[in-house]
Amino acid sequence: MVRANKAMERADVVLLVIDATDGVTDQDQHIGGYIMDANKSVVIVVNKWDAVEKESMTQRNFEKLIEEKFNFLPNPPMVFISAMTGQRIHEVLEMAHSV
Repeated sequence: MVRANKAMERADVVLLVIDATDGVTDQDQHIGGYIMDANKSVVIVVNKWDAVEKESMTQRNFEKLIEEKFNFLPNPPMVFISAMTGQRIHEVLEMAHSV
């Protein structure tokens, strides 16, 4: 948490990385609160999306979960990636730049 806070102080945009296999943890929510308190822009990056078993509404359901758990963040953009396979990683910096 200390390292996260120090990095956040230096940042213009914070990438909040969530492990898709773990879902949204209490620690993720705490960091989200610190982001809000620091008045920083944020992009929520859901990693390991390749490891999640998918059905027709899996991504939308995960988005709803994030919206519920981070209801204090004003409509944060989200990107679902796989760092291991490279799936959608190019979108992370594009989204950070647009934020």
